[in-house]
Amino acid sequence: MEETYLKYLQIYHASKDSSGSLFRSFVDNWYAYHRGPPFLNSKGSPKWFNNPHPQKEKEALLAMDFISKAALQVINGHQSDRLVKDHAVPIREIRTRFALLEQPSLTDIRQFLVATYKLGVITKTQDLMLNAAKLRSTMPKQSDWKARYNAIKIEEA
Repeated sequence: MEETYLKYLQIYHASKDSSGSLFRSFVDNWYAYHRGPPFLNSKGSPKWFNNPHPQKEKEALLAMDFISKAALQVINGHQSDRLVKDHAVPIREIRTRFALLEQPSLTDIRQFLVATYKLGVITKTQDLMLNAAKLRSTMPKQSDWKARYNAIKIEEA
């Protein structure tokens, strides 16, 4: 299924479609199939981690690309806060960069997504800090995928 979503993205790119929700669906599903369990449910379909439960989803949370120190404290039961699954590079930014690719092959698309589509787990408090810094859907000038977290000093576990 991973390759199927890469093909969908290739068609999406060629069509010059500007639907953000369609793009998000394609990249979110690609990521789940690319990573496999625990990002897939028992039937093999992608799992969503909106408002993730620290104990029920612990395996998936610990497999995310970025875990803040504070989020790890929540996951381990040492701190109380809500957890948030976050796109380290906002989907809007990924879509903007994706549109700049010139006639990408499936390999080009895969390499692009591996480099830019990263999930983080942060606390709700840290999510509010990103929003207050106006980094909800934008990136600082720094190009590293951890730039939003670095900008407001969210420490990695």
